[in-house]
Amino acid sequence: MNLVDILSVAAAFLVTGWFVKLIASKDRDDERHEEDDARDFFDKHGYWPDESPADAEARRAQGDTAERVARTYQD
Repeated sequence: MNLVDILSVAAAFLVTGWFVKLIASKDRDDERHEEDDARDFFDKHGYWPDESPADAEARRAQGDTAERVARTYQD
């Protein structure tokens, strides 16, 4: 067995190991599921999971103010 054969076999094992790890790994869509959960929380409660209700109210007030200013410039 020459060096090229040994390297080929080693590469085949590495690629196979990487593929098995990739397939058998934990759910690869974790970020998508976390975002969906956060959106569901927002739909139920009206604020994001990482903000307090007071922060949400301040964000809403800021948005209302920005909307009034934008409508002023439209008219």
